[in-house]
Amino acid sequence: MAKIGRSYSLATSYDIAFLHSVMAALENAPVVRLRCTALPLRKVAVRRLSEDNQRWLSAINLLLLTAKCEDDIADDSSWKGHLGHRLLAGEAKAAHEFLHADGFPVQILQDLPERQARAERALSPTPEALALPTAEVLGSIFAAVSRRTGAPSRVVALRQLGQSLGSAIYLKDALDDQAKDRRKNRFNAITACANTSGRPYVRQALAREVERARRGVIALKTGSSNTALTQLLDSLLPASEEPSPTLEIGRWGRRRQSGAWEIAACWKGLGLCGVCCEGCGHGAHGLTCGDACAGCGHCPCHGDCCSSSQSGGEAGKGTATTPTAPRPSLHCPACEHQLSAVMCGQVEVDECRRCSGLWLDHGELEALAALETPPNRLLTSKTLREPQMRPEGTRPCPHCAEFLTVMVVKGTRLEVCPSCKGLWLDQGELNQLLDS
Repeated sequence: MAKIGRSYSLATSYDIAFLHSVMAALENAPVVRLRCTALPLRKVAVRRLSEDNQRWLSAINLLLLTAKCEDDIADDSSWKGHLGHRLLAGEAKAAHEFLHADGFPVQILQDLPERQARAERALSPTPEALALPTAEVLGSIFAAVSRRTGAPSRVVALRQLGQSLGSAIYLKDALDDQAKDRRKNRFNAITACANTSGRPYVRQALAREVERARRGVIALKTGSSNTALTQLLDSLLPASEEPSPTLEIGRWGRRRQSGAWEIAACWKGLGLCGVCCEGCGHGAHGLTCGDACAGCGHCPCHGDCCSSSQSGGEAGKGTATTPTAPRPSLHCPACEHQLSAVMCGQVEVDECRRCSGLWLDHGELEALAALETPPNRLLTSKTLREPQMRPEGTRPCPHCAEFLTVMVVKGTRLEVCPSCKGLWLDQGELNQLLDS
């Protein structure tokens, strides 16, 4: 750490270490050998950021450490929190001034302890809502890296990565510390959320956030650094708490476990994992041809094998179509499944075929309302596959990764992106709006 907080580099947390790796990859920082802070007699290979970015990262680290001390004080009036806060006070002030002059919204860091305390005081909290303050702070920090590394086109991917990393770290801490927090009578997200299934729910939410963070890393396109970054993310996933039953590996790499076909390793990245359509339009989970597989992100037939499902002909036959440019991949704000484009007259909306929600870009709701007869398939209630969904207020915009704002329109609760003005509708909400 340079100029600000070098002596506190030993307190560097997972999020700052990950942020350093991301900045080094985007900056293409050179590898140098430096003396280890913990073991000065030993030299280690590190990727050295530019001096200005080192200082910026050190300032962020100091203010996050300060917020952590304030949170510890609020939790149990920890003497360690009081001592740390006192030791950090002088350098934290210098860090605040540096970041403010640099244009970073320092207030979001200062407000973190109070926002976290408000979330914990909620009557019926959810793990995702409790993780939201940390997710928003890390999302803002990672988004700021796009400017510092001269990569403004990567701001959405960085914000998405930071948000999901923040949520994942919070959820993993809740899993790891539950027993200790219970002994010391401290707040823990799993214990506080009586309306969920406890550890299984949090483990599933953690896996979902790691997967979203992984997509953010891929979107950064940092070349060989992508592998190292995704491996760091995978380290957040806890080991199984129960012994795995015997697995029976079947055709296309499927496996049978407890009476249901589940995701196994994809065959050489070809998407043959037993969840996607397997070239016949009848996937194990009911996906139609062309859907991106939830397990591998690919469709082995690329949407060309199931013309029979649309035209009545044999699979693989029919009129050839002109290739079109690949459509940007959007994911459901509620359950993270890949959205599918649906044409309604001249209006293209995005539908989640897992939870039956709809994403409408700005102006598309008015266009749907103007149709003489809206498509019945968008109005008919469907049986859900019981996906675990993010609760309202914690869902990210599929376009710009800002968290959606909950608002009430004509008695219907909707979620709107404050940036692009897109609209998310859960199943049934389109009916309610059109009726009103």
